[in-house]
Amino acid sequence: IMESRGNTQPWDQGVGFVSSTLHWGPSAGENQFQRTTGARRGGDFSSDFHTWRLEWTQDHIKTTIDDQQIMYVNVPGGGFSQLGSTQNIWGSRMGPFDKPFYLMLNVAVGG
Repeated sequence: IMESRGNTQPWDQGVGFVSSTLHWGPSAGENQFQRTTGARRGGDFSSDFHTWRLEWTQDHIKTTIDDQQIMYVNVPGGGFSQLGSTQNIWGSRMGPFDKPFYLMLNVAVGG
């Protein structure tokens, strides 16, 4: 749903940067994440609590922070494979995101 680094380093991806990314593809070596990602810059996302939302429908997948859109993927009629110029190995428009998923929350500190 979201990625954020809680540091104040001088590069672009510190406390003022948040992103959402879908990782998918026919294999790990053909990950098409760069076609389904979004980001927002501004403020200090580490200074307060925020509401993250994932909206997953038959037509799109959207993420927001505090009701402001981060990522929106409108799935074309040919499915995710059409977004990535890959073969549709999943057999449906929303595949691989048409099955039950586990939600993995990872809070990494340090490094």
